[in-house]
Amino acid sequence: MVIRLLPTRWNSNHPSLFQLAIFVFSLFSSSYASSQLSGRFQFDTLRIANWPSIHSFSVGYFDTYVLMIGGRKDGIHDKKTGFEITNNNSNIYLWNTQSNEITEQNLDGLPIELLDFLSASNHQFVQDSKYLYLMGGYAQSVLGDFKTYPYFARIDLQNIITQILSKQDFTTSIKYTTDDTFAIAGGQLRILDTIFYLVGGHYFSGKYNDDASKTVQRYTDSYRMFSVHNFADTFFINNLAQIHDDFNFHRRDFNLNPIIDEFGDKKLMVYSGVFQYNINRPFLNTAIIDKTKYEERFDFEHRLASYNCSRIGFFNASENEFHQIFFGGMAEYFKDSTNQIVRDPLVPFVKSVSCLTRKQNGIFEETLFKEELPGYFGTNSEVFLNPALPFYFQDIIDLNKLDKDSVWIGTIFGGIYNPIKERNPWEKDLAKQTISNPYLIKINYKALDPNPAVDIKSDSKAFSFQVKSIQGSDKINVYFDSKIPVTKASIWIQDIQARTCYFKNFTSVENQQLELDFKNHLPDTYFIRILANETLMDGRPFQLF
Repeated sequence: MVIRLLPTRWNSNHPSLFQLAIFVFSLFSSSYASSQLSGRFQFDTLRIANWPSIHSFSVGYFDTYVLMIGGRKDGIHDKKTGFEITNNNSNIYLWNTQSNEITEQNLDGLPIELLDFLSASNHQFVQDSKYLYLMGGYAQSVLGDFKTYPYFARIDLQNIITQILSKQDFTTSIKYTTDDTFAIAGGQLRILDTIFYLVGGHYFSGKYNDDASKTVQRYTDSYRMFSVHNFADTFFINNLAQIHDDFNFHRRDFNLNPIIDEFGDKKLMVYSGVFQYNINRPFLNTAIIDKTKYEERFDFEHRLASYNCSRIGFFNASENEFHQIFFGGMAEYFKDSTNQIVRDPLVPFVKSVSCLTRKQNGIFEETLFKEELPGYFGTNSEVFLNPALPFYFQDIIDLNKLDKDSVWIGTIFGGIYNPIKERNPWEKDLAKQTISNPYLIKINYKALDPNPAVDIKSDSKAFSFQVKSIQGSDKINVYFDSKIPVTKASIWIQDIQARTCYFKNFTSVENQQLELDFKNHLPDTYFIRILANETLMDGRPFQLF
């Protein structure tokens, strides 16, 4: 058996091919950011009478109204329970953003299957003009079972808002269809050039419990593309393609947003999320996707926003830089009381305001702002953007046209709020002390204020490895060469169809080398991924003969 290494950069235009990740240990270094979003954020916390405290909901915007549907009324679930029907949000709420009046409409009287679906949490949802689309979601049903719902719905926002305000029957504004492929929760749904992108997520059945033997869970391990054809009283879905990668898209509860790349093209970027394939920790790598391919990025590690949270995009056309801002949420890495960046593998709540910048040359940098949210907010929340802002594309703000004086950018609403001092409520069984966020947090931005944000990057990326076969056997040797000795590693190998065919954790590494038992595999191109000492770096595919 002979193994031949291929070139170190793998850029495939074929959607079934993928790139590989190499993880090594590195220490953080912090310095003033050389390329970042200049300016300062300021936050004002306020409350509104009759505000619906919910999280993990779906949202649509029309005229001066914000429609909120589904989600939950409690805080974060604990280790052994959660998602009971008693805390399902079984109402539709309308928020008049001008008068701050709240109008409430319960879902009583709907068919049971529609009531259950609309009351679920963690739907995939996206808005296109006057239509809000939502699908899936997980919750306990009226009949008592816990499941992920196989529905896809189109809601006419203009009609349903008018009907709710005038106390008319609103069911005519909701059209839906059923298919098991829609039974997904915790994924993301976006539209780019009229194509719907359904990314990641999972199917979950049974009452939430930390004992996996009592539940059924299947990740989609893919992203799908489809189109929706609308008619007055119905719609049709046309499936276009499904791209599988059981490492890259084995994600849920992540952020997915449009991005402007260095060539001016509009794409979608997948940020962090949970959990890595076969390892219970967030993703550090990201991926940029469009309708022809996806590109996995290894030139930085996304550390400061591991979970779904509020975020805002900025594009600076004159500098050809794109900035994605993340507000709070939960993260594996954060700044502690001594201003040091530390890691907590339990992924606690954070107050961080961080930025991912795509520079002119296409390289990404992550920076941490000095200012923080006023509390542990952001997880599973949404942002109402100031409609008077200059937008470049969808919800991306045109930074060159933005007022240089202090300007109201938007308002964070909903989500989970952790009011206690413990960053990680699970550690001391305090999850029940978290609540749904009762506050609104106004975000103001002043472009001319200096911003002492710091770069978050590795001290060194100097790392290499070699893969060699043992002649006449099914063994593969991996040799490490790094400035810092590798002490532990996890290794994945995937085939040409992006299916994982080998995985093993190594708790010790002797003499900077590992031996893999790779028997019963046919000659082909394979991709190796190595998580060594908890850090991500570049790598390459190999050929097995």
